[in-house]
Amino acid sequence: MIRPRASSLLYSLAPCGAALLLLTGCHAQQVTAQFRLGYDEAIRRLYEHHALMNLACAEEGAFFVQMAYSNFGSQIAVTGSISAQFTIIDTIDAPYGRDQVVVDISDQTFAPTLSASQTNVLGLTASPAPNQHAIRELYQAEVNKPPEERFFFMTANPKAVLGAYLCIPYRWHRWIVVPDERKREFADFVYRVSFYDPQASAVTETQTNDAPE
Repeated sequence: MIRPRASSLLYSLAPCGAALLLLTGCHAQQVTAQFRLGYDEAIRRLYEHHALMNLACAEEGAFFVQMAYSNFGSQIAVTGSISAQFTIIDTIDAPYGRDQVVVDISDQTFAPTLSASQTNVLGLTASPAPNQHAIRELYQAEVNKPPEERFFFMTANPKAVLGAYLCIPYRWHRWIVVPDERKREFADFVYRVSFYDPQASAVTETQTNDAPE
């Protein structure tokens, strides 16, 4: 049986260890990028879903409250493990049924295993926004528009939600839907009800009334 020296064995494993370190660095960068996109997406969806659900309540004549969010915070928990299995020992057939164990440094099998898990926690404070009456009027103004002028619709047909920018389920197997081609109008509405400014609303109303007919 061939017995390799310890120095030869360590030398042969050194390139594999360097490869594992490189994998760790790349993986860390990917996790950071994914979290950054996920955090922005979570905040955007928070405001959009809340405004769209309130819009559904306004359409149905149900009670709703516009919430204001603050004190955003995030926490990331990432766990990972890197392992590798080296096969440098093999058996060969020998006469009389006695197999011989052979160690061959030049012919080795390397099987790396990389696993990771990530948990993102978004913390915030939610409280009823001021100027609830004025904000409620913004919702009512939208639901009072003719169907062809709305940036949303409600449906019980699952096929109608295909290709939509945003849709969330409402009661009794119904959905409230924002078509993709009306997402700009919806984004403007979400901003106005989420960050309502009485002074800005007063200026907009004055400009509308002064516009020539």
